Amino acid sequence: MIPPLLRTWLFSVGLLLLSHLSTAHAQATYNLTAGWNLLGNGTNAAIPVAATFSDTSKIYSVWKWNKTTRTWAFYAPSLSASALAAYAQGKGYDVLTTLAVKDGFWVNAAIAATITASSEPFAAPPSAGATVPSATLTETDLALGWNLVGNADGKTPSQLNSIQV
Repeated sequence: MIPPLLRTWLFSVGLLLLSHLSTAHAQATYNLTAGWNLLGNGTNAAIPVAATFSDTSKIYSVWKWNKTTRTWAFYAPSLSASALAAYAQGKGYDVLTTLAVKDGFWVNAAIAATITASSEPFAAPPSAGATVPSATLTETDLALGWNLVGNADGKTPSQLNSIQV
């Protein structure tokens, strides 16, 4: 038999854990057309690429520009992990594993489809006092030259163009 005080503590910890599990991930729905789709991660959490874009009947490839290294990162669900790594290395690409907050990306879809992207549901919750990443673009999100970004603040291309870097 569990003592009442321990039972209360276990119940409280269970509620806290459920609270974190239900809020520790974000979702986004993408309505894809057949062919190339320009999208962005406007959520407040990273999206795991392989888990989200793994259906070979719907997805040919996913691409992201890395503004820091100035290279493309690439994912194709039709390739095994080793074949993907070999192909990417042979072409000078990185293997795309995660779409960070504010990442813009291209998806080459085989068919029109709806994809629901979820961040890792068991991601560690932010530490006390930590700020949750915001999907609102700021000038510090842009590097000199080409950028491929996503946002959730509804800025038009001309508004983004007016940001001084």
